[in-house]
Amino acid sequence: MLNKKAIRGYRDMKLSATAAIGYGWDTFKKRPVFFIGAMIILAVVTCVVGFALAIGAFLITGPPDLAKALDQSESGSLNPLIGLLDFGVVLRHVLNAIVSVLIAMCTTGFLLAAHDKPETVGLSDLWQPNPFWTFLGGYLIFVGALILMIVLAQVLMAAASTLPLKATIWVSILTSVAAVIGAVLFFPWAFVVMDRKLGPIQSLRESLALTRGNRWRILGFFALCLLTAGVWAGAFLVTIFIGQSVLGYVGGSILGAIVAIAGYLTIGCLLGIASANVYRQLSGGVEPVALDDARLAA
Repeated sequence: MLNKKAIRGYRDMKLSATAAIGYGWDTFKKRPVFFIGAMIILAVVTCVVGFALAIGAFLITGPPDLAKALDQSESGSLNPLIGLLDFGVVLRHVLNAIVSVLIAMCTTGFLLAAHDKPETVGLSDLWQPNPFWTFLGGYLIFVGALILMIVLAQVLMAAASTLPLKATIWVSILTSVAAVIGAVLFFPWAFVVMDRKLGPIQSLRESLALTRGNRWRILGFFALCLLTAGVWAGAFLVTIFIGQSVLGYVGGSILGAIVAIAGYLTIGCLLGIASANVYRQLSGGVEPVALDDARLAA
């Protein structure tokens, strides 16, 4: 954990969002084919595993007899297929959550490795399943907070439905602001878990300490990420328009699909490495444990 002296030192550091984006682009340019290939592997694994889980849940629960379920529901009798179907849905969501955690861990760990050693990072760095239970604990905390926020938003929206339109708009704005504040406060959480192997609560506290003094700059980094994605989206639309004008509808659509996929992968790599750079800026670029050991050795 960061000591108080280290926290004060990091708080005095000024985060540079533009430097982070620049570092992400410079790093990506060193090995663009490799980074895009790694992102493709992650995307393919995510899709294949998600499809396999859906098929597995279907095979376990079996196909529901919807017509019979509808007849029994209208007659008021209980249909056991509904419970079976619910079990399949729950099982699929649980397995999806586990896979999502693993994918998030592998992605976060890979981005840190790509940031720290861009010339030597390899495909083996994609597999980073530790610390799974710590990451899962933090994931459950975030999901629980998200569910709580959604429920609160629904309650507020239901209460605001009887209010004038202006009040309803303000409720929506406040809910969105709360979500953005949470994203800023705990922005480096996943990087902290993968980098320092701290527990979920410790990692959340560490995130609060690291972001203190730079939260407006982190918000600016988010805005810069949106601007970067917006520029790519504009280039994509221009490519579609020009492509369809020159190559026709089919040719332009194919060209647009190629540009969309390449742009998505490029932007994903760039912003991911930039996010890792933001974390390294906030944490001083080195692990606190190494700082403490060096201080003790001296």
